[in-house]
Amino acid sequence: MILTKMFAIILPLICLTGRVSGLNATVTVGDLGTVIGLEETSTWTGRTIYAFRGIPYAEAPVGDLRFRPPVSVSSWNGTWNGTEFGVVCPQNSGIGTPLSGVDEDCLTLNVYVPEVNSEDTALPVMIYLHGGTFMSGYAQLYEPHQLLEKDVILVVPQFRLGPLGLLCLQTDEVPGNVQFLDQIMAMQWVQDNIGYFGGDPDSVTLFGQSSGAASVNLHQISPLSTGLFHKVILQSGSAYAPWVMDYNPVQTATRLGAVMGCNQTNTTELAACFKELTVQTILDGFATYLATYSAGGLTEIGGHRAVIQTAGTQKFLEEDPLTLISKGQFSQIPMIAGATKHDGSFALAEYYTSYFVPYGFAENTQFLKYNLTSFILSAFGVEDLTGGVGQTLTYAHFNEDDIGDFLAMVPGIIDICSVFAFKAPIFQMLQTNSLYNSSYLYRFGYFGTNNVLVSAEDLPFETGVGHSDELFYLFPLSSNLSDTDVTVAKRMVSLWTTFATSGVPIADDKTWESMSTPFGPYLIIDEEFYDGTNYLSEYTIARDEGMTAVDRSAASGIAPPSIIILATTLWSIFIRR
Repeated sequence: MILTKMFAIILPLICLTGRVSGLNATVTVGDLGTVIGLEETSTWTGRTIYAFRGIPYAEAPVGDLRFRPPVSVSSWNGTWNGTEFGVVCPQNSGIGTPLSGVDEDCLTLNVYVPEVNSEDTALPVMIYLHGGTFMSGYAQLYEPHQLLEKDVILVVPQFRLGPLGLLCLQTDEVPGNVQFLDQIMAMQWVQDNIGYFGGDPDSVTLFGQSSGAASVNLHQISPLSTGLFHKVILQSGSAYAPWVMDYNPVQTATRLGAVMGCNQTNTTELAACFKELTVQTILDGFATYLATYSAGGLTEIGGHRAVIQTAGTQKFLEEDPLTLISKGQFSQIPMIAGATKHDGSFALAEYYTSYFVPYGFAENTQFLKYNLTSFILSAFGVEDLTGGVGQTLTYAHFNEDDIGDFLAMVPGIIDICSVFAFKAPIFQMLQTNSLYNSSYLYRFGYFGTNNVLVSAEDLPFETGVGHSDELFYLFPLSSNLSDTDVTVAKRMVSLWTTFATSGVPIADDKTWESMSTPFGPYLIIDEEFYDGTNYLSEYTIARDEGMTAVDRSAASGIAPPSIIILATTLWSIFIRR
């Protein structure tokens, strides 16, 4: 393991076990060694927070360890400098400018601890898995300064991405799913060591957004993850989403190999070739592969998705996760899950800029009348041999007089994308989980100062409350928050952290009702919070309310470039046709 630069000058330190304290706090972490952290302050009250960054939980996955399950770190050989973020895991460009370098030696995690008055009670722990289509993202984007207004510890791990984390040859050398094995090792690290930071290993909430939420859900299903967490929060993602699984991983690997110059047909020889490639060759080849094969929709691409394993010493998934869910073979624990009001609007933004404008689809009334729904269904990998699904969607989402008029059809298109990618997969999982344990459903509908898509595209239509917008209210992604934004953020932080603490989400003395019918109830998170009774009404919300109900000009905030890309990457890689 390559150590980050150590302190040149040793400052006076206070070293405690079980609770963090001191201007430059240190914690002795069992046999691993001592970690030095920084003292920071929370966003709203100036509460003291101790930040321990870039802590290695696994050896560098290089050489023969590339594509293999992670190997745990045994010791830091002294003191670890936890004042600097770890390097970012390799990924294709376009995720914004990271705050540190990029390298395969990236398996680190950040631990954030609030100062508390009592050392008698261990704090609940929240582990956040970032999104980014399983192929992009980095931990330092998700800092603690809002969540740690409350008495919780936040842990944010990094993990291998794209083909470096998910390539699969169904062999011991390249078994697939090592991204999820990295996450398991990080969770095991929390079980073994969070007590040294004052955390409770028996009260861990695993939460994530987009592909991070799908990862959380997959950990509910995998036997390897059992017991490592006790509650889950799924934000705009679940195992039911059509973008989660690659059911043809060896075909994917063979195609990738051909693009990268590895043409061996023997899997052992092909694995050896992959391991000899430079990181840049792998990333460039992966980008070329996506551009070549994504025209066929979801079923034609992989290398950055979960697989059903037939080989490997640690099999994360040995059966289709949807089959396991249907048999009740998953961790049946308390759950929060939901989506944003217009979660699929960024998909339409990508459709518009990549296809509708270049190919004239927006003015092609024949396409809009007869081919639009089949176009969208194909992008999601949905077979519609009879045309019945497309016809039903057309009837449900478009007014008869509007069909053929692109701008008039925009709300319905947003609804269709939202339902297939996020809302239906989330709802299906929550319905199933509610049969066994408390399950809380939400719709995030607040259009605040900061929105992901407002500054991302010059579009002739509203994008509404889009994918990832809720992240502004959990993490300090923007310093530009209005008073109302702050009120919403404080309520969301209360909901998420009270759930992590007790399993019951509460804000402003309002208790969120768990699902008790096939339709709800569910919580509508807006400028005010209120209850909805039938979640299926969210499936046509843009059509019913009209996107003009949302004023784009009201949003003056600019989303960080990294957030914009994390929101759009999902679509840009698989809807090229």
